[in-house]
Amino acid sequence: MKFKTGIALILSATTIGIETRLITTSAAADAQEEKTPTHALNSVTQRTVTVYPTDFLTYFQRNGSAANFNYDTQNFVQTLTPNTKDQSGNVTLKTKVDMSQNFTLSGSINLGNKSSRTGGADVVGFLFHPGNTDVVGVKGGAAGIGGVQGAFGFKLDTYYNYDGDPYFYPDPSEFSPSQAYGAFVDGTSGVAQTLEEGAQPISQPSNNQFKSLKMSYDGTSKIMTVAYDGKIWQQDVSDLIGTNQSMAFSISASTGDNFNLQQLQLSNFQYTIAQGTVHANYLDENGQSLKATITTSGDIDTLYTTNQATISGYTFERVTGAAHIGTYQANVQDVNYIYKRNQGFATITYIDDTTGQVLTQKEITGATGETTNYTTKTDIATFLSKGYQYVSDNFPKVGVVLSDQHQNFEVHLTHQSIKTTENKQVKEVVHYQYENGKQALNDYLAIPLKFTRTITTDQATGGKTYGNWLAAKETTFNKVISPTLKGLTPDASQIAAIDKVTGDTADIDKTVVYRANHEEASVDYLDDTTHQTLTVKDLSGDFGASDAYRTAEMIQHYRAQGYALASDSYPTSGVVYDEDGVVKHYHVHLAHQTNAKSEAKIVNETVHYQYQNGSQAADDYTASPLRFTRTVISDRVTGNQIKGSWTPVGETTFGTVTSPSIQGDTPDQSQIDAVLFVSGDSTDIVKTVIYAANPEKARVTYLDDTRDKILSSQELTGDFGTRDNYKTDETIKKYQGQGYALVSDTYPKTGVIYDEDGRVKYYEVHLSHDTVKSIETKTVYEVVHYVYQNGDKAVTDFVAIPLEFTRTVATDQATGDKTDGDWIASSGTSFDKVISPSLKNYTPDEPQVAAIDKVSGETKDIVKTIVYTKVPRPVKMPTDKDKVVPHYPSQPSESGHKTQTPSVPVIAQASKKELPDTGAKSGISETIFGVIIFFATAKWLKFRKNQE
Repeated sequence: MKFKTGIALILSATTIGIETRLITTSAAADAQEEKTPTHALNSVTQRTVTVYPTDFLTYFQRNGSAANFNYDTQNFVQTLTPNTKDQSGNVTLKTKVDMSQNFTLSGSINLGNKSSRTGGADVVGFLFHPGNTDVVGVKGGAAGIGGVQGAFGFKLDTYYNYDGDPYFYPDPSEFSPSQAYGAFVDGTSGVAQTLEEGAQPISQPSNNQFKSLKMSYDGTSKIMTVAYDGKIWQQDVSDLIGTNQSMAFSISASTGDNFNLQQLQLSNFQYTIAQGTVHANYLDENGQSLKATITTSGDIDTLYTTNQATISGYTFERVTGAAHIGTYQANVQDVNYIYKRNQGFATITYIDDTTGQVLTQKEITGATGETTNYTTKTDIATFLSKGYQYVSDNFPKVGVVLSDQHQNFEVHLTHQSIKTTENKQVKEVVHYQYENGKQALNDYLAIPLKFTRTITTDQATGGKTYGNWLAAKETTFNKVISPTLKGLTPDASQIAAIDKVTGDTADIDKTVVYRANHEEASVDYLDDTTHQTLTVKDLSGDFGASDAYRTAEMIQHYRAQGYALASDSYPTSGVVYDEDGVVKHYHVHLAHQTNAKSEAKIVNETVHYQYQNGSQAADDYTASPLRFTRTVISDRVTGNQIKGSWTPVGETTFGTVTSPSIQGDTPDQSQIDAVLFVSGDSTDIVKTVIYAANPEKARVTYLDDTRDKILSSQELTGDFGTRDNYKTDETIKKYQGQGYALVSDTYPKTGVIYDEDGRVKYYEVHLSHDTVKSIETKTVYEVVHYVYQNGDKAVTDFVAIPLEFTRTVATDQATGDKTDGDWIASSGTSFDKVISPSLKNYTPDEPQVAAIDKVSGETKDIVKTIVYTKVPRPVKMPTDKDKVVPHYPSQPSESGHKTQTPSVPVIAQASKKELPDTGAKSGISETIFGVIIFFATAKWLKFRKNQE
């Protein structure tokens, strides 16, 4: 970012959160990505900035679908809408453009890859408006311009709209649905209208091709020029700008049911940042202006100050909107000083001069300087109608003019009064009554006492002032004796004399009550059956009265319990208490009622036949029932019954019942015995005979056919008719594991069924021994050892060619016993004779080992030893001259003769002695090992020869 003065600047506004700082031109390239501190701009030159692709995100805010796509910092491309329907996106300049200065915007626009006929749409619009920088227009045909008051702009429209809506008018008729076009748009009224004059067709979108666009503006002539794809549009926008010096700027795109990828690639944008504006408004609480608005302007982030004004008749209350001291921002700020109108007060006090009290107060309020329409005339008339009399009033007749000073006024009134004479008679009456309130005698009326007095009445309060009572004649009532009534007693024998009666004395009203004398009676309810008293009802009443009590209800009560009325001496109209002091007695006699009925009884006999599991074995036996009758008399009061004896209707015996026979089952009772002397008191006879299945047997014998013996037996038992769970498989498997083979098995595969009562079933499983045959090999060796008498080897051992034998061995898998076959010779059955070798000066103890015949596999290895004895020779006596020590060789080799050694492996001699000269050991094991090696080698050589 570079400035014409050689200083690069990044802006910051409080409403959009961008920080700014001053940097030198030489350092601008290194600081393009930084967010820097705020500094004020104090000239048009310093406010003119150039936005390069690398500064795009510093100056522009992405909204809508554009916010979903990162700014491509490699190709400097910002996607406004993806290739998807119903999308809307825009990038909005974070500061406003100073429309009094020139600006230039250069870049490229990609309108997509589809025409409207193939589903492409919709529009890319360039919007200018005087509102805040965060205002966004309506998408679609409104091109982001419609819906914003005071807006205008330019659009590249790729979709033809036949009809408009509340935010845009239809597209010009000179274009068709297949044509895209570019045109300026007037949206100052809030409805976007394409300016048909100057509108030109453009190519439909294809291949997502970016095409260059340049927008320039002359701040003096107010001419705006747009160059796009080889075409130029020019428009005088002075009427559209109006008086607005600063305007917000945004680039928007949208799609509908048709859609395209729409992108912006900014190359260069040079403009002058508009100054901020602050309005100081002076308003009352209803928002009405009290004083002309003071408007100030200044560079963004420089300090502004507004002041409170003094307005006559009003008091300052608060500040709303922007702070009264702050910094200029991109958007217009309103500082609202709110004032409240001052109130004037007046008080009118109405005073009662008679009592000295305040009758009422009227508080009058209103805006200062206003004349109230209140007068005291109406309130004074109201008080006069209530008995008051007017004295004085200092409140203005035409109303008071309210001021900032509290004003007080008084209205004085007094009470009016009237004098009258009051007459009063005080009466005495004595009433004579029974207790029930009825009159017993005529009232006694005394001669009334008369009085008079003067009354003064306050007409205002209604209050009365009374004078003293004056008696016309007497002030006393004489005593009154209560009359005598037969059978009655008064509660007061006389009414005493009453003295000092005045006009304040209330009428004297006395009542003498005559009470009748108390009388008594009783009613006994008697049970004639049990001779007991059931209940006693005590009655009482006044002399001369008739009792309301009747026996009918109680008699009905007892009848409901089973009683019958015998007699009742109580008067049907009730007892009359006409005998003073006499208790009257009455009796009601009752007896128990009874019912007689015939009762019948049936006694049954049933025999059930069941298996042990409870299921039915045979149909139940049901005997013919025995019948009985008797008479039962019931007391309806107590419920007690008197039962007669049972009388049989026919037989009284159940015969013997023989249990039925069921094959394979035995009953626990062979019969049910006869039941004698059955009566109506007998209960039903129920017997159960249980059939148990007969136990049956079976045996399974496991036989060894090889040895003709029994291996084992399995004894089985079960109820008749059941199937045994036992199977032979497991036992056979056990014997097979012991080396047996199955020959036959007569036991049923599913188990034996016990279906032959009393018969034991026998089954056999035959097994034989399994045998395995193998071949046994045996080799018989012949070895002859030749030794001296001292045990040393004289000649190499003679080892004959071994004789080999084979036989078949049969192994019993059950017992492990083996049966050997006969040995069969593979290479003869005899060893030839062996001539003892001749050794000089030695004689063998045997000249030869005789031939051995009939060798078999049972023959042990043949080992012979030939012992050589040295032959003595004469000794020549030496002379002294020829004194020589005789030398006798200890071994035959010393004599110069060599003994021929057979070219076969040597079998070691049984002797464990070591030879003196070699230290070698000899033994039969070594010899045999050598022979084995020899024959193994010989066989291998023969095998190779055959192979060759």
